[in-house]
Amino acid sequence: MDIVSPMGSSPVPADNREQALLTLSLARRWRLSAEQWDEVNKTLTELWKALRAGNPAAFAEAADDLLFFGPPREVTDVDGTVVEPAPGKIQERLNTLIHTLTDPSASLAPSDSRHPDRTKP
Repeated sequence: MDIVSPMGSSPVPADNREQALLTLSLARRWRLSAEQWDEVNKTLTELWKALRAGNPAAFAEAADDLLFFGPPREVTDVDGTVVEPAPGKIQERLNTLIHTLTDPSASLAPSDSRHPDRTKP
């Protein structure tokens, strides 16, 4: 099932949605550096904007960009870079996007409790 933006514009194709869902689910287990998490955060913003705008091309591009950050395999970090699980704010954004993509009736309207760009004080 395609997801239609709140403005009724172009839907996000199901195959792009499924790819994004898989990547978002995997991202919850990634261990990245703080700098990489910052980049993931920016990509999540782009994914959310594309979803809200109903822009399938931008959505697919952001989903592809997000996939790039995933570690190709588990390796021991020999160069000393500190890796960590996703910070709480990013975990919340990942969960919000997953919920929105899995529940076609979910509202895409921004609100303090649902918008992944909102942070708690």
